Amino acid sequence: FTLEAEGACRLLTLTHCTSRLDGSNGAAVFTRFYGREALPLGAWKPDGFLDGPAYGGYTRYLQERFFRRYSSKEEVPDAVSVLRAALAAPHAGSLTLCAIGPLNNVRALLDSGPDESSPLGGEALVLQSGCRLFAMAGSFDGTPESVLGGPGEWNVVQDIPAAQEALRRWPGEVVLCPFEAGAAVLTGQALQRLPETHPARLSYEKFPCTTRPSWDQCTVHSAVTGEGPLWQFSPPGRAIVENTGRTAFAPAPGGRHRILLVRDAARAGRVIDRLMAGDSSSFLAFRK
Repeated sequence: FTLEAEGACRLLTLTHCTSRLDGSNGAAVFTRFYGREALPLGAWKPDGFLDGPAYGGYTRYLQERFFRRYSSKEEVPDAVSVLRAALAAPHAGSLTLCAIGPLNNVRALLDSGPDESSPLGGEALVLQSGCRLFAMAGSFDGTPESVLGGPGEWNVVQDIPAAQEALRRWPGEVVLCPFEAGAAVLTGQALQRLPETHPARLSYEKFPCTTRPSWDQCTVHSAVTGEGPLWQFSPPGRAIVENTGRTAFAPAPGGRHRILLVRDAARAGRVIDRLMAGDSSSFLAFRK
């Protein structure tokens, strides 16, 4: 939202990838807070995906603390229809889809058929739009299972077939922000300077934490700013997801996949912290 306010990008839509209604309501809290309440929101409609009692503590708090836009999942637009509408609309500039959770919505988009937004199927629509995919997914540096909590990175393991299909079928460029990249960038401390009613500060406190690794923020920031003082993309290659959820990458000329590498983790943490706190001067400084 801060990058958009400074003219670095334009946010077209926001979707949620679990079955939790409070996830959609939590997203709605942020769109209202940042003055983007008209932004189209979409959600994963089937029940049963990451909607148990262990999930959603801070989003449950947000919908109770602020407001509930939706009283039932039937009221929330379908994520695929919202994504298709964004891809089919005329745009000035390039399109990027940032996936910072499991890739179930991405796979569903690729599987989608013609609708009121476009007569094209999902893969053809993505290809026509030229949309890139930046995804927080995978681990490629040999991070041990004891750190990952299993054989694969969390977002991938939650829906392994979706991750496999997304990487195999996305027809454009794919940049993967792996576990090891985001783990090196710690953020959140700057939020403590914000008012106690700020939803970002409250989200961290209710998670609960004050600082944590920045997998999702690195994914979004690199997608907006590209390569530079903070980020580098690997040579092209091919990434795969094994049936266990373990990921692998092999360089290959003409490959569609790249891996995000962090050039300066400490500086990236400072930049992202300031942006989360609403100060984009650091972004403008290195962008120039």
